[in-house]
Amino acid sequence: MIHVLGKPECPFCWKVRLALLEAGLDYESLPVDPATPEGRKIIARHSPQGTVPVMTHGDVALWESSIMVEYVADLSSSLRPTTPAERARARTTQYYSDTVVGPSLRKVVFEKRGKPEGDWNTERIREGTEGWLGCQAHLEKLLDGRAFFAGDGFSAAECALIPRFGLAEHYGVGVTAKFPGLVRWFAAMKTRPSYAATRPGTFFEPDIAPTSAGEKRPFRGIMPPT
Repeated sequence: MIHVLGKPECPFCWKVRLALLEAGLDYESLPVDPATPEGRKIIARHSPQGTVPVMTHGDVALWESSIMVEYVADLSSSLRPTTPAERARARTTQYYSDTVVGPSLRKVVFEKRGKPEGDWNTERIREGTEGWLGCQAHLEKLLDGRAFFAGDGFSAAECALIPRFGLAEHYGVGVTAKFPGLVRWFAAMKTRPSYAATRPGTFFEPDIAPTSAGEKRPFRGIMPPT
């Protein structure tokens, strides 16, 4: 059995869950918080970086999410475009998601998550939102009206990007209408069974954050399923 250790809302962990489900592989997701002493102890057994996700499969232990996606692709013969050029495109897009999209959105998510609005650093949120808009412009051009980012099917590119778009929407900075290709792409990705099955449990209920006056109110974002 494959086990994935990590935090449900971590986009790197979500990426791996998507890959496993899209590949049709059975796995067990084990919530572990590396910010706690017990969590750090568990993660340190497998990850020299002390980060999540961690994937174990028998005697195999992996601690880098992109390598996990490659491993899943090898096990299942899926998630891979047919040509070398498109496979390189999928890897490059995954790298862009991890190293460019992620840092921009992190500024927004980390400021809004669990904080009253009065405590938000609005300048940091503005910087993150502007960076995210620049990412959308690049990704719109890269997608170029196609159904998938690399080749004719779901690949590592989708595994990496879907969690970023999901978190962006959940924290009130979803994809903008000026990028219709991305709007269509993300709408289609959300209809896939893997999206509902792997998205964080917090997405089924609106996050509640107190305002500066202490009033509780929901964030804008994904609404509870009906």
